Amino acid sequence: MWKLSFIIVVGSTLLLCGMTQAAMLDVTGPGDIVQGVPNDGDWPDAEYPALAIDDNVSTKYLHFKGDFDPDPNTGGAGLQITPAAGPSIVTGLTFTTANDTPGRDPIAFELYGSNESIDGPYELIAAGDIVDFADPDAEWPRFTKNVTPIVVDSNGIAYNHYQIIFTAIRGPVGGSVNSMQIAEIELLGEATYARMPVPADGATGISPKSVISAYISSDVPKDIPDWSWTTQKNILGEVTSTLDVPDSIAIKDLNVELDITMPGGKNGDLNVYLTSPDGKKVKLFDDIGVLTSHFTNTILDDEAGSAITGAKGPYRGIYKPEGKLSDFNGRDSKGTWKLEIIDDWPGGPGKLNSWRVVIENPITVSWVPGFDNASYDVYFSSSFEDVNDSVALLANVPGDVGTADVGALELATTYYWRVDTIGNDGTVTVGDIWSFSTPVGNVVVDQRIITSEDDVEERLDRDGDLDITSSDLEFPYEDEGQGDLQIMGLRFLNVGIPSGTEIIESYLEFEVDETKG
Repeated sequence: MWKLSFIIVVGSTLLLCGMTQAAMLDVTGPGDIVQGVPNDGDWPDAEYPALAIDDNVSTKYLHFKGDFDPDPNTGGAGLQITPAAGPSIVTGLTFTTANDTPGRDPIAFELYGSNESIDGPYELIAAGDIVDFADPDAEWPRFTKNVTPIVVDSNGIAYNHYQIIFTAIRGPVGGSVNSMQIAEIELLGEATYARMPVPADGATGISPKSVISAYISSDVPKDIPDWSWTTQKNILGEVTSTLDVPDSIAIKDLNVELDITMPGGKNGDLNVYLTSPDGKKVKLFDDIGVLTSHFTNTILDDEAGSAITGAKGPYRGIYKPEGKLSDFNGRDSKGTWKLEIIDDWPGGPGKLNSWRVVIENPITVSWVPGFDNASYDVYFSSSFEDVNDSVALLANVPGDVGTADVGALELATTYYWRVDTIGNDGTVTVGDIWSFSTPVGNVVVDQRIITSEDDVEERLDRDGDLDITSSDLEFPYEDEGQGDLQIMGLRFLNVGIPSGTEIIESYLEFEVDETKG
């Protein structure tokens, strides 16, 4: 008797991929150290300075010293900030109006920086008008950010602390126009260190598997002209088909699948090449399969067991190409790929029906790189101590790069990583330790076939009928003495797989406890 199990390994995971890019970001945020200017508490209890950078336009910061009356010598009102993000180079500002009384809106500002303390001393970086708020013909809408850009020239200097003073309000002063108010302030710029990790710090359920992306050419079908002899000239039959890849992927592995019709045993006439967007050319095969026809959904893979140069056509499987597809590894996938086909012998035309490339993304971690740094040291390990003690160095990457390949990951594992910033002067800024976890484990659904409810049945005839009355599973020849292998059908009912589950793998498991001699 044979016992059969159908095993399905399932899991629910998130994909570990993606790339972040340096961009203009708000370097302030909730949790930063903030104090008023002047820092005298002259504001309502629910409208204190930190509410200007809480990323919530429904709250506001109001300071009664901002109306310049009755003391015009205060120089205005504002706030001082120490961003938790660390030193940054501010290159722009945005301001958002508060809920009421447009006369309180600030219309002029001064921006200062300090590398001493939040109390200064401060150096003036920039001063100017908030022109949208100052329009004499129209009040700026409530809860609305300025549209006219406010550009700041910091001369490439990074500061740890910033001060913003509003030196004028819309006015006119009097009545309810008795203060300065602002809903949100953004200091736009670039931090000098790595930040914003992907995966996010503390993320769970991150898939340990690489992401596979397939791209299909729309530049098909294409006729493959035959070689010809014209006026004493050897004329090759040539055709090129293109394929556009919109995604920027650092290629970890690339395979090619193509379908070519070559009647009359003309496979051996073809030379086929693949060229990447940056001009790297790889020979897929050249004059193989003489006197055989067609390449039917032929897959070319460096890891294939059989080389296409040693196989016999027609070609319907997976083969190792003549050149090395690994020559594309590490290159950027984005752009136009070219498949070049050359017919170098007479015998008739052919046709390229379809082709595609399948690209494996590397498993990476990424971050937003800082501004103008020499490089980053990336530490990565399943051991917190190894990362904390700087012994798990994964890579050193250039200062304009924000990603690193972490290689294979294990299930049910927490990984720790850190990106240290190395400045152009050699100064090392030690980064925070981030973490993420792969799924705790997979569920194994083991659906067993038992004798009393046998759901694996013998196929008794060629019309597909099964003997569903059998209580045993036997593996004789289909027709005794004829040599035809037994064909059987499998039926599994009520397999307990939740909706939406990702099936990672499935297989059949046989257990033999009785044999016939």
